[in-house]
Amino acid sequence: MIRYLIPNPVGAAITLVLQSTAAVIQVVRSLTSAPIPATPNDAGLVQVYAGAPDPGTTSLLDIDALADGAAYTYHLWEDGVLADSKSVTPGATYTDESNDALTVVRDRLRAGLLDARDRLGILANHASALEVHTVSPRKDDTKFPVVTLKLSRDSITERGLGEYAGEVGGDEIQGGLTDVAIQGRGWCQNADDRIELRKVLRQIMVANLDIFALSGLSEVSWSFSDSEDYETYGAPIYIVEMSITCKGYAGVRMVGTGVPVATTQISIQP
Repeated sequence: MIRYLIPNPVGAAITLVLQSTAAVIQVVRSLTSAPIPATPNDAGLVQVYAGAPDPGTTSLLDIDALADGAAYTYHLWEDGVLADSKSVTPGATYTDESNDALTVVRDRLRAGLLDARDRLGILANHASALEVHTVSPRKDDTKFPVVTLKLSRDSITERGLGEYAGEVGGDEIQGGLTDVAIQGRGWCQNADDRIELRKVLRQIMVANLDIFALSGLSEVSWSFSDSEDYETYGAPIYIVEMSITCKGYAGVRMVGTGVPVATTQISIQP
């Protein structure tokens, strides 16, 4: 018999759980709208499995050209006799549980720079500047000082799997820790502004350590250095180089949908 048909949360995939004591079984798939096939070799059927069943239960994975939202019926033949038919509809149900370190750092720097200017009076003579972008500044319309951030690395380093409730299905969280590196730059038009910008960037990073932790970022560290660009912008640009590293998290919640499904009524002729 077909015990369970379990739609995989990632979509376009069905797990079949069978129990049979037959010597040979054959499993085929049809659209639910199609009539019950007379033989497992009828035209239009998708062959899923043919051979001896495993002792106890047999688990099969079907990923052959399934379409989410379409209803399919699986038919089980045991020793040449149609024994069971069950229907199921595949669909994606997983949800993202990741954090994005670049977004978190960008938002905290934006808030911190505005606070430093408006409340503390740091770089207060640049009322329309102090923006934070994730692209390099353009030559013609950039207002300095400006801070840019770019992702240098985001790679998964430690994987984990957590399973929660449910005999069949239930939720799983799949993913792991990520190793993240962000390259930042603070662009200024004079060396004194560069000093002030470096100091305020450092205090913003320190002040946000708790926020980073609550946002799922750990082992946050950073370093600063200075550089200059005398050519690109038609005037000297004094740059704060900032390197940020941390641990993030990339994961998805695989929302389980595996429940027993009702047997389709079939008529088996002797």
